[in-house]
Amino acid sequence: MRGLASRKYNFQKKAGLDNSTVSRLESGKRNPTAGVVDALAAALELSGVEADWLRVSAGFRGKGNVVSHHEKEIWEANDLVNNDEVPEEDKEEVRSAIRRALGEIATRQSLRSQSEE
Repeated sequence: MRGLASRKYNFQKKAGLDNSTVSRLESGKRNPTAGVVDALAAALELSGVEADWLRVSAGFRGKGNVVSHHEKEIWEANDLVNNDEVPEEDKEEVRSAIRRALGEIATRQSLRSQSEE
């Protein structure tokens, strides 16, 4: 147990958090701030995408590396195309639907901007 306590202390120190803050977070008596989440991500040496996933999972806005957790359909599409158990033809159907939707949106935006000129 001594080794675990030592690793926990080193991690807290690396994250710049004091023992009472960590204890309150662990017990659920305190929710992390965005700054604490960022400090934890840095201490864990997470990539930008991983750090954003952590921020979004904690209920904070990401820094542009992942979509919002409110975009359920985007998450579902991402899960489908990254699932090894989903047949490739189904993955391609999802990709094709996204390409179609993006094309339609681009066309509408172009028409709107032309009508405003």
